[in-house]
Amino acid sequence: MSAPTIERPPAPPGPVHPSRTARWGRIVAIVVLLVLVIAGVAGVVLARYQPLVSDVLGHTNTTYREGAPFSYAFDLVNRGRFPVTVTSIDPPSGLGLIAIDDVLVSKTGAAIAGDTTARSYEPFHSFTLGPGAMRGILVRGRFAGCTNFARQSGPTYMAQGSTFRVYGVPRATSIPIVPFSIMAPTTCPGRP
Repeated sequence: MSAPTIERPPAPPGPVHPSRTARWGRIVAIVVLLVLVIAGVAGVVLARYQPLVSDVLGHTNTTYREGAPFSYAFDLVNRGRFPVTVTSIDPPSGLGLIAIDDVLVSKTGAAIAGDTTARSYEPFHSFTLGPGAMRGILVRGRFAGCTNFARQSGPTYMAQGSTFRVYGVPRATSIPIVPFSIMAPTTCPGRP
């Protein structure tokens, strides 16, 4: 006779472990969520980032002379931690007493006080300002528009518009400059 065969009963099920695929799915979801949070915070910070200031140059109160040339200069300084690419300098617009002809940027570094000739400047083009760096800006135009103002009144120019990019994020800002005023004359061509 043969010996009886003893069969083992099946092993009880062990603890349930998530599969590797499910575990990797959770890890990927957490990483994606972290990247989105970091990108959102960086976007908010960069959207509010405004490091540009102007250093003292500029102009003081000026006597209006219809059609005569007029210019003002300022140093644009990056006081922030990140480099920025300045893409435009937007002269004052609207009803003013200056008609802007062109905007120039210094060939190297700061504007030269009192130098409003083109020899130290070139036509405006986009440029990068590293942290602490500066470039001179020269805005040239002519007096025009005295008929838009009452005698002995006129605008005070206190800010300069500009657009720039920081790490590809475009920004527009208004940069305070040394304020200057222009008064419409008591006699103005074209005004009765």
